[in-house]
Amino acid sequence: MKISDTGDRDRNLSNDPRKARGQIVFVTIFFAALFAVMLTWAVWYSWDKREFLFNEQHNGRDTLQEERVTRGTIYARDGRTILAQTMEEGGRTYRYYPYGREYAHAVGYSVLGGAGVESACKYDLLHTGISVSEQMELDQRLERYPGNNVITTLDPALQDSVVEALDDFGYEKAAVIVTDPGTGEILAMVSRPDFDPNNIEEDWDSFVNADEEDGEDTGILLNRVTQGRYPPGSTFKIVDAIELLQEDANAINSYFFDCEGSWTCDGETVKCYHSERHGEVDLTEAFAASCNSAFSQIGVEEIDRGRMMATLDKLMFNQKLPYDLPCERSYVGLDENTNTESLMQISIGQGTTVMTPLHMNMLTCAIANGGILMKPCLIKSVTDSNDTAIKTTRPEEYGSLVSAGVAANLTTMMQEVCRTGTAYRMKDTPYYVAGKTGSAEFGSSLESSQTYFDSHAWFTAFAWDGDGADSRRICLTIVLEEEGTGSVAVPVARRIFDAYFLN
Repeated sequence: MKISDTGDRDRNLSNDPRKARGQIVFVTIFFAALFAVMLTWAVWYSWDKREFLFNEQHNGRDTLQEERVTRGTIYARDGRTILAQTMEEGGRTYRYYPYGREYAHAVGYSVLGGAGVESACKYDLLHTGISVSEQMELDQRLERYPGNNVITTLDPALQDSVVEALDDFGYEKAAVIVTDPGTGEILAMVSRPDFDPNNIEEDWDSFVNADEEDGEDTGILLNRVTQGRYPPGSTFKIVDAIELLQEDANAINSYFFDCEGSWTCDGETVKCYHSERHGEVDLTEAFAASCNSAFSQIGVEEIDRGRMMATLDKLMFNQKLPYDLPCERSYVGLDENTNTESLMQISIGQGTTVMTPLHMNMLTCAIANGGILMKPCLIKSVTDSNDTAIKTTRPEEYGSLVSAGVAANLTTMMQEVCRTGTAYRMKDTPYYVAGKTGSAEFGSSLESSQTYFDSHAWFTAFAWDGDGADSRRICLTIVLEEEGTGSVAVPVARRIFDAYFLN
């Protein structure tokens, strides 16, 4: 019976060729459609992700492109100051950096995997925007196409002022970033120790060998502004104050604390710097004096832990920052199980808390901009070799980090820091300044007869020269490694502000 049934089905199918052809056509159309969808997706993905795929270091497409296109020039924001260009000499093509060390970490280098703008903008620098007819003319002469040019947001005068200030004060380990809080443009970026990108290939082995001999990474190639993670010290009190003011808008008037030089809770004690007694202080006075005792008490008893955790998320801790170039994440280890000792240390920016100077600068910019953070950017535009714009970076709003009211109160408190507090060296400037110092402890060591300071000096601030619509504003963040208290960084900031507003 089974054999007969199978035979009947086979005879029925063979006797109905139209049904067989229909099934074949269906299967053919199905797989053709599936192939078309896959092909379309592959083409779209390749186009949409063309820069990512081009920059993938394992595919070698950039090496092939270098044979067809001369890597474009990198300029400062004025479009005239050359920061990197391709040179030819004796049949050899090489990359030349006119300012050497000054822009080393920001501009980067194009070889050995690349870094900085050279790496981030590799696709643009190795592609051309000239017309097809111009390409044909160059093909006939067997010449390479000129690559597109990148114009950065870096201000040569400000960059010079940062470098000169660090040189004059003799600081060899530092991170400095200067930005426009209204646009997010990075106007200056300096990281030390630095290197000469003109000699990067010759010096590479010596960097690596020195690191191996020392047993640790000396970080010469590390951009400390974006990738250096430091305990923020008392600059973190900005975050404490934000949360307190969000929970109680009147805290700037109603909060009081009697500082006796230390504060103890659950058997754990935090001391003020040198156990200084600040006496009875309100919130602004405690902030200006950088009173550890008051802010430990605020972190443990005045602030709601759950709301603080939500605020830390909103302020971009423990997450990637909205910045297109490589950068590290800041970290705060606060959760429901954090004990009193850890909470006290978090409140004064110590313990396991770490931040990048870029992140601190972004928070400061938001306060300067009425609570609104503009995404930081280092690229102003991309042009072809005929100076025709191909891409233009427009200021982009990331979002509101704090309310306008909280930003206004923080501005008042930060101005007091610069008038009567730890940044009093700013008190007589012909422009307005609001800032916060920080002394970030990391331990101490003694070698031979030389003592190394056991804290990094932080200063983050913004300044403006008037109240009108045409007033200028800039924001800066400074970290001086192993230089002691945050007040040490204030004179460096003043030199930079003076160069911007008074020259």
